[in-house]
Amino acid sequence: MKKIFTLITISIALLVCGSLSSAQDSRQRAPETIVQDILALVPADNQATLETELHSLVATAPRSLEILTSMLKPSDSGANAKVEYVIHALAQYASDPANSYAVEAVRKCFDNAADNSEDAYNKAFFLQELRLVAYKDAPAVVQPATSPDPARPAYSKKDFLKLDLSGQRDAIYWIGETRDASRFDLVTFVLGKSRDEGLVADAAIAASKIGGEKAASALVNAVTKGSAAPAAVREALLSFNGDIAPAVMAALNKAKGSSAASLIEIAGLRHIKPAFEIIYAFTGSKDENVAAAARRALKGVATEGNADTMADLLDAGTNDVKNYQEAYQAALNFIPAENRFETIAARMKNASNPQNFFPALAATGADEAVDALKGELDGKYRKEAVAALAVIDNFKAAEPLFDAASADKSLLVRYLELVETYQDKGERLADYEKALFLSGDDADIRLDALAKIAGLETPEAFVRVAGFIDDAGIAKPVADLLVSMAPKIASVTDYEVLKGVIAKVNAVNAAAAAKGDADAGYAVDAMKKLLDDSKPYVNALTAEEAAQGFELLFDGKDMSKWVGDIEGYAPLNGTINVNSMFGGNLYTLKEYSDFVFRFEFRFLVPGVNNGVGIRTPYDVDAAYFAMCELQILDHDDPIYADLHDYQVHGSIYGVVPAKRLVHKPLGQWSEEEIIVKGNHITVTVNGQVITDADISEACQGHNVAPDGGEYNPYTVDHRNHPGMFNPKGHVSFCGHGQGLQFKNVRILEIK
Repeated sequence: MKKIFTLITISIALLVCGSLSSAQDSRQRAPETIVQDILALVPADNQATLETELHSLVATAPRSLEILTSMLKPSDSGANAKVEYVIHALAQYASDPANSYAVEAVRKCFDNAADNSEDAYNKAFFLQELRLVAYKDAPAVVQPATSPDPARPAYSKKDFLKLDLSGQRDAIYWIGETRDASRFDLVTFVLGKSRDEGLVADAAIAASKIGGEKAASALVNAVTKGSAAPAAVREALLSFNGDIAPAVMAALNKAKGSSAASLIEIAGLRHIKPAFEIIYAFTGSKDENVAAAARRALKGVATEGNADTMADLLDAGTNDVKNYQEAYQAALNFIPAENRFETIAARMKNASNPQNFFPALAATGADEAVDALKGELDGKYRKEAVAALAVIDNFKAAEPLFDAASADKSLLVRYLELVETYQDKGERLADYEKALFLSGDDADIRLDALAKIAGLETPEAFVRVAGFIDDAGIAKPVADLLVSMAPKIASVTDYEVLKGVIAKVNAVNAAAAAKGDADAGYAVDAMKKLLDDSKPYVNALTAEEAAQGFELLFDGKDMSKWVGDIEGYAPLNGTINVNSMFGGNLYTLKEYSDFVFRFEFRFLVPGVNNGVGIRTPYDVDAAYFAMCELQILDHDDPIYADLHDYQVHGSIYGVVPAKRLVHKPLGQWSEEEIIVKGNHITVTVNGQVITDADISEACQGHNVAPDGGEYNPYTVDHRNHPGMFNPKGHVSFCGHGQGLQFKNVRILEIK
């Protein structure tokens, strides 16, 4: 049905290309789990681990971000510290040019959260974070006035010191939760004088929440002079509600030793760009801890103006090249993407150490970068070129990586990833098999390739994986792959093939079960049931139908009563299986005038699109040049959200809308009957009449525009339907894709 094929194509393209959102991350975790996992890390002592979790958080947006932001409770509840920490870390992550892919999702989420927040402090918090993510139009953050809590006294320092430790912590905690800037002197006092780790940590959190210049200075001062809770002070500065740059830079100019290293790290993580020159100067420190911290921090503060400085260091071949490479790439991120390759290539042209620029080339992802790195494979920097090709996100890198894998099979892992990411699903099998062949005796890579093949979830892939069930070294994991695949492909796999594979799978699992593997025993039972459920269907007329004179048009194997796309509509296990990617038309050999047409159908994949042509000639668009086309459509699928009512299942396309039904779940059979008498058509599905109309009356006899034009005011789609009054014709199945099966197709000619 060409009328909605474009809608399907566009919808699929949007689903494939348009969104960060995913139901799960690469570890198959649901968004709810990802949020809980990242909250469990707080406060994070490993930045790399935190950034990995932040990536997963963004990868499953918007659901994951909605879950996270919805966890903020009213600001006086005292339960927001961890959530605020993660939200701020997310804002920092998205503000890094290296993570620009995350900006749009994070901005949208924070913007919505601010709009929907009824808590003034939480609204201010989200607006502050929006500004951190380079959100130029975010409203200015105005901290709401604090209302004194009559249940809590406004302690003086003298009164505060009279409290026991528990009371002091409670007071500081409350100051933070209420953002009571009028009592900030107590927070400053604790940060500067107390040696109790818990109390200082509470004060650090309070300072971070209250924000402002004084709070930033107090926290930075705690870093430079030492603190009983250095980790808490560090995290408070990283999640600080406001601008800490002036305080950090002022302190950096005088800092030494461990305090300098700490402030340098904070400046890098908070992306305090004006601190670049100060931090760069620290790379020459005689204190290696300070110098190393500075080298690590450069990537967080480098901008376009620092690219040449970083390039000079790379070309000089100085120590700690990796950090300089990351800083160079961070600086290049401020340059338009289309200009980055040329910028790098120009610096490499006469470079003494061109290999140090290879990671930056790879980061561009450009075709030219792949070509340049391929050109280095036969030279002295082959090792570095291969390493760069192994990280570039460009399918053109797959071929040279595969070639290099003959000497280093570990490269096949990346090759497989590139194929999975960039290659069309229908074309992946051949590439996966190349890796499978090259993997040799490396069982891990062989299993990786087999897992990728299994993920194709096709009968061909099922058979290919099954070919390794006799390999004793990997028989059990191969059996596990096949157990996972079998339910997904059983309905489109020849029963005898399925039966043969399952016999081998069950033999492997039975042996494992005998050794105490209970799951293997359950798998055997599941496969036996699947095989029993997959037996070929018997197509037959009922006794009543036989007596009435119905003709069986398909007996489960014989297609001699049909013409047209016989390959696209092929017999399979007692069904007519629609297996063509783009579909086609299948026609009854005979022509009919009035008749009763019955069949059963089931959808195997979402979004199925097919139809029944009534009184149709061969090779025409049945919706217009047949009497009509009746929709067979999975209209419940989201891709059809904007469907016209005359396009739902059972509709006389463009002429009479059907009563919308709710389809059975995928894989379950439905029964349909179509009765055609003269100009009258009745469609019944699962006992429910959904269409009952005279098409001549529906268009007031005007199947074409009275004025001879293309616009017909009498049809609901305003198109001409010149075949509407055909006296006879074939019955056809009109398809636009696979994933549909028919059985028990029969017809009664009414004379």
